[in-house]
Amino acid sequence: MEQKFFQLPTLPTQKAKKLPPLPRKIGPYEIDCFLNRGGMSTLYLAKRPPSSQLYVIKVLPEEFLEDQKLKNRFLKEAEIIALADHPNIVKLYGQGEWEKGLYIAMEFIQGVSLKQFITEHSFSLRKSLEVILNTSYALLHLHSHGVIHRDIKPENIIITENGGLKLIDFGVAMFLSKKTEEKIHMVGTPSYMSPEQKKDPLKASFASDIYSLGVIAYELITGKLSFGHLNFDLLPNNIRPIIEKMLSKDPSKRYQDVVDIITEISIFLKTSFREPKLDHLAPMTHLFNQTKKEFTNLKDFLHPQIELAYDELTQTHLNLVLINHIKFANGSFLLSFAESTRFNLEGVIDLTYLKGLFDMSYRKLEQNFDIQLDLEKFVNDLNLFFHQKEIDKTFILTFIYIDLDQDQLQFISFGKKTLFKMNQERKQIHPLHSNHPLFPFPDKTEITIIKENFIPMDAFACIEVPFDDPKLIENHLQILKNYPPKTLVQELKVQLEKNLDIESLGSHYLFICKREQ
Repeated sequence: MEQKFFQLPTLPTQKAKKLPPLPRKIGPYEIDCFLNRGGMSTLYLAKRPPSSQLYVIKVLPEEFLEDQKLKNRFLKEAEIIALADHPNIVKLYGQGEWEKGLYIAMEFIQGVSLKQFITEHSFSLRKSLEVILNTSYALLHLHSHGVIHRDIKPENIIITENGGLKLIDFGVAMFLSKKTEEKIHMVGTPSYMSPEQKKDPLKASFASDIYSLGVIAYELITGKLSFGHLNFDLLPNNIRPIIEKMLSKDPSKRYQDVVDIITEISIFLKTSFREPKLDHLAPMTHLFNQTKKEFTNLKDFLHPQIELAYDELTQTHLNLVLINHIKFANGSFLLSFAESTRFNLEGVIDLTYLKGLFDMSYRKLEQNFDIQLDLEKFVNDLNLFFHQKEIDKTFILTFIYIDLDQDQLQFISFGKKTLFKMNQERKQIHPLHSNHPLFPFPDKTEITIIKENFIPMDAFACIEVPFDDPKLIENHLQILKNYPPKTLVQELKVQLEKNLDIESLGSHYLFICKREQ
């Protein structure tokens, strides 16, 4: 007998890849244990008798040896590490061939990644700048030898047990003078890549590494991972010009040499440094958090048939969401889901204005409405009001209208929201794209209301996914197939974070489920 939608298992069904047998020896190194496995390499912990010193052995398996490009990249990584003899760069102890492929022997670094530090600890401004200086020394050494790292990110910076710093992972590094002409795909990590490197990995330069370092500096100073959202208003005014120059979109306007960054930060620490007193920000932080709660408060949404939930995938700075809802006399209700296009204090003001406008509009609807809402007319009237009043604000805005008498959900979005529909058996999950410009939209724009049946145990997830990114859409579909509505938001959040690249996701999502009668 076929199981119902909510009775299906919640645990992932995909089996983990079987690890290869642990080799006893690789070259002169005796293998202690398995460390990690990437797409094209495996890491082991090893010793070289008679010494008890630990090493990390990176192996290119024999199945990749026939791919000359991969083999050359692996050998180039060893060449670069050997060249980069610096206290802030991982050391190379050996390389060679063994019966099952190629290997590189590197120092074993006891410590944690800078990413873990950023997510779990708060650095002072001075400590943040010291980390940037030490990373800059490593980059200066690489650049002086003509090497571009191309993947500077917190995961590739290790904070050692004694408080030191090591730059690791040279798998995509290259020599500036030996740029290949072969066609290659994106190289690096999107949130830390410069605009020119995203466009063409072969156009990466020393300035590209400087851009990546600028993103790390931003995250250290603000105390949060950015996930591609940079808001310079969050930086202290005295250090902001240095970080802004590192993060210039135009590479010619960035620092052209790491030594210039080292010089400016060193001068700043000696002459202009003042540790900000975070207590002064406490009242503003409290006010912001209270506003955030008020804007997304769903506690007063009580409906016997509908379950509604909201959560965040990432905690982004000053990026608020405004959720409004109104329930009509006939049991139907209208839900709005809005974000400002300005991720700063002005964006908060924009949403406060929109909240007042919605509260006024919804009160009028509550007083006068006793028939089915015409969603298209409501949206067009609201758009006309914006144009007549010449309101200079733009929003990512979504409306969802649920008519329980008709068992129907209507959806329209302005911006980049996608609504995923999941039926009760979970055999059909499909994205609903509402391809409209930002709100308010230009006059004479034809808008389209999407209408879908909405029966018990159907579920809808509203997520920030570009409609023109089929790969990301497909990834979401695969995750949602393993998502039972009984567990609601938290389980969906866990599944998304485990199975998707968090950097490619939007900050907010909304989930709607119709309960079983």
